[in-house]
Amino acid sequence: MLVGLSEHPGPRADAALLAYVGHPDPRPRRAVASGFASGPLGFPAAVRKALVDLMADPDAEVRESACRTVAEGRDRDPVLADAMAALLDDPVRRVRVAAVYGLARHDDERCVEGARRLPPAPPGTPDAYDLFEVGRYEARRDSR
Repeated sequence: MLVGLSEHPGPRADAALLAYVGHPDPRPRRAVASGFASGPLGFPAAVRKALVDLMADPDAEVRESACRTVAEGRDRDPVLADAMAALLDDPVRRVRVAAVYGLARHDDERCVEGARRLPPAPPGTPDAYDLFEVGRYEARRDSR
């Protein structure tokens, strides 16, 4: 049910998802973290707070999913960028990559240093697209 809500974004879906932010099982929290969608004006305040909380979740998949949701959203609130930046030292590499990607999408300079500090990727790691976003950010920045 929670996964299906992401296909029908809006206040009712947000309310249903918000009820599971603190669920003891990480599987519902993973669905919640990837289920929110920002509108043209960004995320509602309650959703923004939930995403910040989910980026600090004990489960790595929850942190990564929340970070990717923020990265793909239109909300440029600094609190979201700061929450992604806090993940640049995460012990899980894929969470760090998601944070670098999100910061690059948000035109945040911290993505450059975060990418530089990433440990080498294990063979076959499919994160080249995410890290390519840093180069796109640098091109946007340098063209200004």
